[in-house]
Amino acid sequence: MQTITRSFILILWMQILTSVRSEDCTLQQFMNGQMYDSNFDISDLEASYPVGQQLKVNCKIGYSGFFKLICTNIGWKHIGKKCEPKPCGHPGEAAFADFALESADDFVFGSKVVYTCHNGYQMISRINYRNCLAGGWDGVVPTCEAIQCPEVHVENNVQIIGQSNEATYGNVVRFVCKFNYEVLLGSPETYCNEKGEWTSLPPKCEEIKCLKPAVENGIVISNTKVYKENEFLNFECNPGFKHTDNMLSKCIKVGVRAEWTPAPRCEQITCKLSLPPVSGTSYRPNHISTFPPGETMTVTCGDRYWIVDHLTTSVTTKCKNDGEWSIRPTCREVICRIEHGQRTHTWDSWWKNAIKLDETLGYQCNEGYKKPDGFNRARCTREGLKPNPLCQEIQCTRKYIPNTELLNEKDKYRFKETAYYKCTDGYKGQFSLYCGRHGEWSGNSECDEVTCGIEHGQHTHTWDSWWKSTIKLDETLGYQCNKGYKKPDGYDRARCTREGLKPNPLCQAQCTKLKINKAHITRNDKESYIHNDRVEFMCDNKDGQAFEVVCENGIWTGIQNCSGCIVPKITNGFAKSTLNEMYYTCNEGYKLITEGWWAQSKCDEGQWLGLGSCIDESHCGPVPPIPNGEVTSPQPSYENNAQVPIECKKGYETKIPHLTCKKGVWQPNDTALNSICTYAAKPCSAPAKVDNAVILTEFQNIYLSGSEVIYVCRRDYTGQKTEIRCTEGKWEKTTLNCTDFAPKTDLSKQSTQLDWDFVALTEMRLSLTLLFLQLWNNVQVSLSQNACQKLPLVLHAHISDDTEKVQYQAGDEINFICETGYISGPTIRYMCTNTGWATLRQGTCYLKPCPLPDETPNGFYQIIHGIDLVFGTTIQYFCNSGYYMVSKEDTRTCLLAGWTNHVPICEHLTCELPLADEGMTVEGLQMNDEPIPPDRFLRFSCALPGQHLNGEAVLLCGKDGKWNHPFPTCEEISCTVGDMHPNLTATEVGPVDKKVKVGQKLTFKCDEGYTLDRSGEVQCLETGQWSAPFPTCNNKCIIKGIPSNVNIRNYNEGDQLSPGQKVQLSCRIRSHVVQGKSEIHCLANGQWSHPFPTCGAPLGCEQPPGVDNAEIMGSLKASYAHGEVVKYICPEYYLLEGQNFKKCENSIWTGKVGCLTPCTVNRGAMNNHNIRFKYRRDDKLYSTHNDFIEFVCSKGRPSGNTGMRVQCNNGVIILPTCQ
Repeated sequence: MQTITRSFILILWMQILTSVRSEDCTLQQFMNGQMYDSNFDISDLEASYPVGQQLKVNCKIGYSGFFKLICTNIGWKHIGKKCEPKPCGHPGEAAFADFALESADDFVFGSKVVYTCHNGYQMISRINYRNCLAGGWDGVVPTCEAIQCPEVHVENNVQIIGQSNEATYGNVVRFVCKFNYEVLLGSPETYCNEKGEWTSLPPKCEEIKCLKPAVENGIVISNTKVYKENEFLNFECNPGFKHTDNMLSKCIKVGVRAEWTPAPRCEQITCKLSLPPVSGTSYRPNHISTFPPGETMTVTCGDRYWIVDHLTTSVTTKCKNDGEWSIRPTCREVICRIEHGQRTHTWDSWWKNAIKLDETLGYQCNEGYKKPDGFNRARCTREGLKPNPLCQEIQCTRKYIPNTELLNEKDKYRFKETAYYKCTDGYKGQFSLYCGRHGEWSGNSECDEVTCGIEHGQHTHTWDSWWKSTIKLDETLGYQCNKGYKKPDGYDRARCTREGLKPNPLCQAQCTKLKINKAHITRNDKESYIHNDRVEFMCDNKDGQAFEVVCENGIWTGIQNCSGCIVPKITNGFAKSTLNEMYYTCNEGYKLITEGWWAQSKCDEGQWLGLGSCIDESHCGPVPPIPNGEVTSPQPSYENNAQVPIECKKGYETKIPHLTCKKGVWQPNDTALNSICTYAAKPCSAPAKVDNAVILTEFQNIYLSGSEVIYVCRRDYTGQKTEIRCTEGKWEKTTLNCTDFAPKTDLSKQSTQLDWDFVALTEMRLSLTLLFLQLWNNVQVSLSQNACQKLPLVLHAHISDDTEKVQYQAGDEINFICETGYISGPTIRYMCTNTGWATLRQGTCYLKPCPLPDETPNGFYQIIHGIDLVFGTTIQYFCNSGYYMVSKEDTRTCLLAGWTNHVPICEHLTCELPLADEGMTVEGLQMNDEPIPPDRFLRFSCALPGQHLNGEAVLLCGKDGKWNHPFPTCEEISCTVGDMHPNLTATEVGPVDKKVKVGQKLTFKCDEGYTLDRSGEVQCLETGQWSAPFPTCNNKCIIKGIPSNVNIRNYNEGDQLSPGQKVQLSCRIRSHVVQGKSEIHCLANGQWSHPFPTCGAPLGCEQPPGVDNAEIMGSLKASYAHGEVVKYICPEYYLLEGQNFKKCENSIWTGKVGCLTPCTVNRGAMNNHNIRFKYRRDDKLYSTHNDFIEFVCSKGRPSGNTGMRVQCNNGVIILPTCQ
């Protein structure tokens, strides 16, 4: 009990004690303390809390944190941390924009970010900021859209390079002229700025032209204000000034501008030196490089150099008023030119053009020349090459031989040259002597005395002096003819001539009357005949062929067999026959119409088979076969220069409209016949094979363009009949597929197909069931379906990987990414809606442009692949005129990283310097012997007296780096003595081709029996020409050997006539006629133009000549008397030209007869030309020479230069063509 009481008292005490020391914790104490933060939410807190009470203090909206208060007997205590603003995270990047915090320092509750678009972009959202709220950032990320510049419009001759429509900030558009003959007027490029404006106006292209410039210290001569392309500027410099460039200023296109090149400038006249001097040259004074006119300086050359000439090594030169030195102040090394291709010698080193001082070079003398004694190699000296000349000509002196005449007489003969001799004065023969390699004559020089042998014991005659065996030239000897022979008319004794005994034969044999079986004489029937008498026979058979036999030296020739074929008269030819065969050929100047120079014909029942004719050598035979072509109106022969039109078959064409007969040969010749008619279009090979099909035409290796073939399937196979055409070497593609009527079944494929069909059917049933439930029981059923099925079409783009899906539902977005090489600016975006795709950001993918390519100095570029300067485009650089490309690559291609390759380099073309020549002055050379640029002139002149310039005095360096003429040379003025006329000699003339100095005269004379045809004296002029042509020596003609019955007018036997004089001859007996030429004239070689004629009774004629396309009226005889006439007749449609007859006049047929060929036009020829007759409906028409035929087109319209009314011209008619 006591224990309980004590415990109670203790507890009561403690309670009393506690109540006395503790007090409540109040809200006001918390708010006034340091623990309080305005971000606490104290709205739900009470005014006070007892000791020991714990409570959680919440944060205001937008703030977060854990804060707990504990009421203790000493006040409030806390656990946790104060409220802090909630973070919102990153506010989101906006494309083409930047953002900045406008309030707060971090992305926490209460902060605000403001978005600003980049340059060239504009804000399309209504609000450009976002606030961080308790639930995160409000609104959406703003959108910036590129500011576009308006589309650029230019004139038609200006080409735009780059994106000219929908261009955005930073886009560059460049401009070039479409034509090389125009230049830009305005800026070559423009930029789209941040305001959506172009920085400059589009330029224009105008014709290349240059304005008249202002030339400092000079004046332009012309009043022209504007100059066109390639026109030159003519300007002069003021006194004391000269042109800066030694070439004319030309208006040309440089890059994209027109400029004067070189720039027209004038500089003060001075003479310049380039220091230090070139090797081998030194100056005094040696420190001055510019001299005014009038000042002088000394030039000294080294041991191996020269100035002015090879012997001069030091000179004083003066600066002239034109800025040129009186003597060019440059020493040149002594060199000797090596001229190749000389007729006297060849060099051991063919590649060398020159050798230096004291250098030697081996050489060989050509045939007919030799080296001077003591020399083996050529040496270069200051006087030139030694020896001089390098080779001496080998010559032989004229040789005199008794009883001969030197036909090609002259004083000197070259090596291997031949002297021709003719024996005279009773001697005969000719011989020649040969000039040997040591200057000596070789050959046999003998003449034989002219004699005629006297042969005894001949059956035709006996000699009066039986003991003589020979007689000499012009000696005569009597003789008697034996029985059956007689002497020719006018001869009593035999005379020895150079041609032998005359007459020949001494006695003419007589023939007795000839009897031929089954033939009778029709003309000249007598009992005996002399040499050359003719007798005409006619066979007794039904054909009655006529032939002629001739008495030749007592023997009848030309006997025919009337039982077989009569040997015909071969016009302009002759024949040799056996019993049944004949071989024939043509006379000189004629040829067979067939190949070969002789032919064979066989006798068949009295007719000769395959007998051809002889035509003039200048005529042509039948036209050879032309592959794939033909000629109109073919003939057996054609005259010289005749033209034959060519018609090619369908599908072929020719660039040679006709063949031409040229001197007996068809042009083009036979080797070109295969190429006359060629394919009008490229042909096709055989068409491709199709399985189980055939083609319904005959197989060919080649099919003409336009050919068609038809494929059909084999039996038991099906497929539509297919026709394909060959066009320009390619067949149309065939889709024919020949399939079997009962195709085999692939069970595995069939099973698979059935499985898929089952699945499809099941899905279809499910869809129908759901649809039924929804419609009938109003059951809400939905199937997952593709809201946007067909994707938007954006060319040259594909959907980005992150937005690509199999199916798209409403609200899905897709972004398009351009293909490689293409760009679009802002991303192209679309959104799927219930009604399809909606455009969020429309755009196109266009080729990425490249920067404007760098221009190359002295050149330009052109697009060779592509249109604009965009991805894939290739440009090629070209050098201006006068420049050449030194870079290996001349093309650049626009790729993603820009242009490939470096900009090519164009350098000046230059011309090589002329070789130094001591006697040559050259004006216009560059200092220090630099190469000569194009359009520069060099002027050449000879410095030494007695020399002339061989070549052009002014040379122009061309734009191709080549001189317009070869370099000239300085040569001694002299005249060359060439070969002289035979029998002509001249005083003061040494070896052949010797050079004669100016002023020297030559006096000429002819050998005995010859006369000069002009002045006998000529002089060498300062021009290097002779004062007159060399004269020639003319031989005289002697009148001798005229028959006694021939009369000569105004002259007598033995007279000598000069060349050109004429002799007229006639017959002493009135009934005789001249056999030969009645007028002959003396030639320059002392010979008569023709042999002296003889006189006798008029001779008859052989059979008359054949005339092409003409027939002889009446029967043809073997021979015709003098004065007889034969008449000709032309076939139907042939037109007579000239007379219709020929007349026999002293063995010659006279008179011109011709039959002009008609023209033939047939249906085939007209179809090939798409024409028909205008007034007829015939398929063929013959038209005589000079007739006109008029045509009309059967289809198409007339084409070409040939009218529809054409004329026939001797078998040739040019048909018009319609297309």
